[in-house]
Amino acid sequence: MKLERMPQNIGVGICLGMVPLVAYNFARGNLGRMDGFFKSARAALLVVGLASTAAYFLFAEPIVGLFIRDAETVRLGTAFLKARSLSLPFMLIGFEIVHYMQAVGQGRYSLLLTVLRHIVLSIPIMVGMNALFGLDGLIWSQTVADVINAALAVTIYSKVRSSMGTSA
Repeated sequence: MKLERMPQNIGVGICLGMVPLVAYNFARGNLGRMDGFFKSARAALLVVGLASTAAYFLFAEPIVGLFIRDAETVRLGTAFLKARSLSLPFMLIGFEIVHYMQAVGQGRYSLLLTVLRHIVLSIPIMVGMNALFGLDGLIWSQTVADVINAALAVTIYSKVRSSMGTSA
């Protein structure tokens, strides 16, 4: 979990750095510049997400082995890290859109996306996948939830952004 949190925390930092830049330009009506900051943040998030995914997926076993010695626990930790690593780019895009909604005064969408991710999607998907697939389902449940959440976030972003005028 600590390893998986590192790219998440970097992503949140990128998003928090983006918020005032997007908000200021939104308030000034400079949508082109606002979109530029949003796209730059997205590019940085994708680099962090994809690089972390590649590193964690390719080197999951030796990384987990640095912290755990028990072979069965290393096997489970490796499976967990690989599954979670695949969700990182989706999770970070979801984070970016949540922060974007805050920056453009759409707090209700920010709250909606947060509730969707943590309550509406994560918990039922965890319970359902655990019931259907056991531990393997539980391991992959958050990845499934993050992919669905990212798709919903992009849909909401597109709706909000198109209501502002030219879309990014």
